Amino acid sequence: MTLSTHAVSGGIIASVVSRLPIVGFVLAFLSHFALDAIPHWDYKLASKKKGESGPLTDDIVLNKDFVSDLLKIALDLLIGIAAIIILHYLFRFPLGSLILGGIAGALPDLLQFVYFKTRIEPFISIQKFHIWIHSKKRIMSPILGILIQAAIVSALVIVARIL
Repeated sequence: MTLSTHAVSGGIIASVVSRLPIVGFVLAFLSHFALDAIPHWDYKLASKKKGESGPLTDDIVLNKDFVSDLLKIALDLLIGIAAIIILHYLFRFPLGSLILGGIAGALPDLLQFVYFKTRIEPFISIQKFHIWIHSKKRIMSPILGILIQAAIVSALVIVARIL
């Protein structure tokens, strides 16, 4: 999933339990892994290098590709922030919960960078779980992948409005 999908989904989930911000944060954080278990499309990072001994030895290389990857990630997050603001104004989801849940929903992917650069606990365990739960099936079509992610977010909006 893209970071924007994780952020928006986490924001919606946290909004449902807006009176319990810690619960909202935890549920949004966990939603990241649930979404990653679904076969999906996401963009590749050119600065990510496959490790020789399996996915736990992958790394992010700070080279010329890293800057373009950082811009790609920033744009993805900006789309998520824009969607969160739109959801707030369209459906009156609490903005604080949307933002808190958005951060929590995107956090596991951001923690991967910390793992790549430190390789210490608790990041090792989080990375192992992230790799384990992540769908091994990949949707190759960006258009289909984006449509599926939009459908997931739409379904979450509908459920949140009912609750």
